[in-house]
Amino acid sequence: MTPFLSIASYALLPALALTLSSVWASYYPLSRKTKSAILHFSAGVIFSVIAVEILPQVVEYHDWLLTTLGFGSAIGLMLLIRQVTENTHQPAQSQPTASIPITFLVLLGIDVIVDAVASDLHNSHG
Repeated sequence: MTPFLSIASYALLPALALTLSSVWASYYPLSRKTKSAILHFSAGVIFSVIAVEILPQVVEYHDWLLTTLGFGSAIGLMLLIRQVTENTHQPAQSQPTASIPITFLVLLGIDVIVDAVASDLHNSHG
């Protein structure tokens, strides 16, 4: 098998899983509790990736101040984005309206940029 076909077959697996799960979710919507459980599981996966990929480098450099500032500013940025993009003050009589999830889109864009930068940094340093 050529390298291109090998890479394409591995890339096809997550795309297929995403497509099938999207079709499934359109016919069988998940409950709020199940959605919450899936999102918490995903957050746990992200934290485990951070623990495996980033924390060994932090231990190697022994720079606790920079690490604390980095993680703290990331948390602060996420809370700031939520505060700015979500309308928490809604009148009691208003009906819920379907709108674009601005917070989700902003955080998704930031995640894509950070992942791209981290991937480029990782690939440039071997």
